[in-house]
Amino acid sequence: SATGRRGSPQRLRLHERERTYGVGWLPEPQALVKTLRLLFAQATRFGTITSRPRRELAPLARTFAENGLELDRVEVEDAEGLPEALRSLYQREAAALWLGVDPVTSEPEAFAIVRTAALQLRMPLITPFDPGPEGKALAGIWVPPAESGRAACRVIEPLLKDEEPPAHTAVAATELSIDVGVAEALGFKVPEPALKAAVRVYGVKTR
Repeated sequence: SATGRRGSPQRLRLHERERTYGVGWLPEPQALVKTLRLLFAQATRFGTITSRPRRELAPLARTFAENGLELDRVEVEDAEGLPEALRSLYQREAAALWLGVDPVTSEPEAFAIVRTAALQLRMPLITPFDPGPEGKALAGIWVPPAESGRAACRVIEPLLKDEEPPAHTAVAATELSIDVGVAEALGFKVPEPALKAAVRVYGVKTR
């Protein structure tokens, strides 16, 4: 279409720039902290495992600190270091593990290691996606796909108007899923406000 030609990446010369455009699919730090507060009202320390440089987690750690929380970061180089990383967080009395997204932990085999170790240590595992009924994680905190789609439209619209889109479009909305079966196995009592806020609750026993 004429509109499509006017707003093409070539016309805007976007392909000539070392810049990436996209939509963030991880929960925004403030939204993540708010949801974690629902699950762990009295907790002050949370853990995460990462192979990324400290500066990449700095905005998240700063938001935690601004809300009176601590994000305890443990570095790993590969999947072999995951069990020890979990034990370290357990010894430091982290209330839960926020998995985030990382080249190491994102691999299916590595995620299985983390999930198993977390259950063995009785440490609540929080994932950035809906783990589903067989996920064996306490909860998932994620960006709703519909909201990601709307955000993507906000990136595309300027292109169609011959304008440059924002480099990064954040999504403030989050959804929560909880597995009460995992909570029972961990000896963790899910607060009522968190159950009411959850869009999906797994592991509910039926009579």
